[in-house]
Amino acid sequence: MKEIFRYFIKNHTLAHLLTVIVFSVGIISLFQLNKDIFPKVTFDRLIVTTIYPGDSPEDVELNVTRKIETELKAVSGLRKFISVSVENKSVIRIEIDPNVSDTGKVKDEVRRAVQRVTDFPEEVIDSPLIVEMKSSELPILEIGLSGDIPYKKLRNLAEVFKKEIISIDGVSRVKGYSYYPREIKIEVSPKKMRKYNISFQEIILAIQGRNIRSTGGSFESYTNEKNIVTLSQFKNPLEVKEVIVKSNFEGKKIRLTDLAEVVDGFEEPRVISTMNGKQAISFVIFKKEFADIIKTTSQIKALVEELKKYYPRKVKFIYANEVANQVKNRFDIVSYNGLIGLILVIIMLTFFLHFSTAFWVSLGIPFSLLGVFAILKIGGFSLDSISMAALIIVIGIIVDDA
Repeated sequence: MKEIFRYFIKNHTLAHLLTVIVFSVGIISLFQLNKDIFPKVTFDRLIVTTIYPGDSPEDVELNVTRKIETELKAVSGLRKFISVSVENKSVIRIEIDPNVSDTGKVKDEVRRAVQRVTDFPEEVIDSPLIVEMKSSELPILEIGLSGDIPYKKLRNLAEVFKKEIISIDGVSRVKGYSYYPREIKIEVSPKKMRKYNISFQEIILAIQGRNIRSTGGSFESYTNEKNIVTLSQFKNPLEVKEVIVKSNFEGKKIRLTDLAEVVDGFEEPRVISTMNGKQAISFVIFKKEFADIIKTTSQIKALVEELKKYYPRKVKFIYANEVANQVKNRFDIVSYNGLIGLILVIIMLTFFLHFSTAFWVSLGIPFSLLGVFAILKIGGFSLDSISMAALIIVIGIIVDDA
């Protein structure tokens, strides 16, 4: 170590050059570093979610959960998996054995095991969703829309807001609460069914036959080939009123509107979201893995301010669980401690020695901090709460040594 110090004392021009390089690279890195609340960590856990609409927990357990569990038992390297079957949904939480050396291989085997289950009930339209738990998947902000306006209008405004949020570059996904899907309810009258001698099955088949899209083959010739598509879909869900359930040779047609009342509404609420004591439609926002949490939050807030100009005054935007504030506060603590340490070193060394000595010694504080920023940027790391806590300790050590 002494030899290194002697070398730089003799070659002070090189020392000055290295100092300028570290300062320059450190300052540039500080503005380019991604800031986050936690370092990027994978928890070696997977969550498999399958939607089975319209069925009881017992049916979900029997027809979905057990089939997936049977395939998962053949996967080696799993510590345990816990399943929860509720109405309309199956959730399986999988934990990988920490002693496994190649966790990536185990995760691929889990995905293939789930894909091998192909005999789900026909009501299961979407494939099981497999989500890997990561620190980057934690939410960064929750925004609620509340106002003294009809729910339908508030939901339409919330739908526009959700689309705009997802279009932001740093946002990965948005999860809504009290954001109920649109639902067309067909309330059939038993009295009218008896009058026209029509059964429930006939009504169901009539609706299914009116709303289809399927491939019917293709026409081939010497010059070209054309696909045949059977297309009879509703452009507007309320068109279901005009579905012909039964007709006769005399031209008389019995439509759905003659048998039932069609109600344009929303799904029955299972979760009610309130913010500041008022019912609201809230969105929990997740950022992308390599997005800057402060910049992403700033972009979201800028979008909200822009939308406020076009939304009714009765609609209020409410912020909650803003993680970016915690990151800002920690960064301010590091900056404040660094500045106080720098001032104390300069004052004390100037008092006992000389200002030039105090200046060069105190230069070690920003030199060390900016050097860390440069290394973090080159190594592909983010400036998170753990690294900032370490920086505070380093500042204390430098000031103590000075």
